[in-house]
Amino acid sequence: MMFLCVMLLIFSGFMETTSENFKVVGPAAPLVVEAGEDVVLPCSLQPSISAVDMMVEWIRPDLSDNRLVHLYKDHKDTNDKQIKSYRGRTALFKEELQKGNTSLKLSAVQPSDEGVYQCAIKSESWFDDIAVHVEVKTLLKVVGPAASLVVKAGEDLVLPCSLEPRISAEDMMVEWIRLYLDERLVHLYVDYEDRNQRQMESYRGRTSLFKEELKKGNTSVKLSAVQPSDEGFYQCYIRYGDWDDEVKVYVEVKVSY
Repeated sequence: MMFLCVMLLIFSGFMETTSENFKVVGPAAPLVVEAGEDVVLPCSLQPSISAVDMMVEWIRPDLSDNRLVHLYKDHKDTNDKQIKSYRGRTALFKEELQKGNTSLKLSAVQPSDEGVYQCAIKSESWFDDIAVHVEVKTLLKVVGPAASLVVKAGEDLVLPCSLEPRISAEDMMVEWIRLYLDERLVHLYVDYEDRNQRQMESYRGRTSLFKEELKKGNTSVKLSAVQPSDEGFYQCYIRYGDWDDEVKVYVEVKVSY
């Protein structure tokens, strides 16, 4: 009788251990998405057991530095070490975790999102992962005002420029210049910061981007206390990797006597 009880306990423990054995499955082919759209990166458990108590980690293994895209651990999202460009754009389907669905929703896809993603799931006694490939079609263009901008000297002016579709420009280069002049730099943003060491003297302290709006594709520049010498053609130039585009804006300054 004692032997039977021991065997039952061993068998029960074995069943509990193997019951968590699972396989992580995902798409067989790359996911193709246009920049600006949302995409769901499929990932799930087989069999469809609950992943509520497990760790779900999405990373970019093709990156050399920070690789974290999204981390679910101890029943909550833990994204304090998340890659900056993914902040506010990733989400799990929490109600689906109990069905083994660990897919990730990625909002407002950017060109930099193209690459390899790894969905890794870990329980107390088991681990498995799968790779998901994402291809981003970049159909971007830079747009600006259709007509000239007219402003009175002394007033502030916003020179409109934005991306279509409205994807983030935070990791792009944004350059505003004055056309047809020897010195041309009005404002330069690159590597997540302003770089205005070579800015024209007359524009120093008078130009600024709307930093919070960059994530929405708004690359407009604000020009404070407009001067008569500000009249002329401006160019908003945006570059990301091998892609670039620009738009021209004409400013007419009215002087009151």
